[in-house]
Amino acid sequence: MKNHLFLILNGNHSEALLALDHSQGLQGCFDYFVGHVAEANKLSEHRLVLSGDPVFHLDVFALKYLGQAMVDRLRQAVAALAE
Repeated sequence: MKNHLFLILNGNHSEALLALDHSQGLQGCFDYFVGHVAEANKLSEHRLVLSGDPVFHLDVFALKYLGQAMVDRLRQAVAALAE
């Protein structure tokens, strides 16, 4: 996202993400990531967004470009995995 935040899924999701990028832009791609968060790669930076990031401030970056509602949706999706 904006070459600063990398939300990485395992596997090949390129066709779905490309179609969503063309039709819905960033919102569609983020929604797809949230819907597939169980497939998140261990190097994905979504955890830094949720835990706070004192070095790169990815949490602040995500709030600026995604907004609080989208970050909250991500937090809920990750929390649901732990249940």
